[in-house]
Amino acid sequence: MNYRLFFLILPLFFTACAQEKQGKKHQAIKQVHVRYIAPGCATIPPDPEKEVLRLKGEPYANYTLVLLHNQGQTQTQVTTDAKGNLNLPLAHGTYCLKQVLKTDSEALADTLSATHAKVDSACFQKWINTCDLSFEINNNIKQIDTLRINGICKGRGPIPCVINTHFPR
Repeated sequence: MNYRLFFLILPLFFTACAQEKQGKKHQAIKQVHVRYIAPGCATIPPDPEKEVLRLKGEPYANYTLVLLHNQGQTQTQVTTDAKGNLNLPLAHGTYCLKQVLKTDSEALADTLSATHAKVDSACFQKWINTCDLSFEINNNIKQIDTLRINGICKGRGPIPCVINTHFPR
């Protein structure tokens, strides 16, 4: 009787082990270097050497982003380390990284109404629906990407779709 139970449990054990091994087999590390590019808001042309440095950006340490998987069905907040890097162990699939502001429509609406900004609605919808970085994991090879977060000049609002209704004085 114990042998029968053993032979009934043995195939279940091998199936579970195979599924666990298969799950590990279909994962890869996605490394993303997140850089902050300070806005170039000066009214006079910048020094070329300084402009090259500005455009390289700085590591964006402790910056939170939203990782979307399965066309947005799964959302996870991820935060860069002290060097501005994300190291994400991910299963095969398609992914999208977005700034948190793009995924919290209520907070964004509150921010816009507080600044009394006029917004180009078509631009706004396109901006919200666009990934800051999209990628696909389809093998077990480590992938490396860079995500550049561009700063916005004061007076242009929190998003790039603000309509300027007057010239600065």
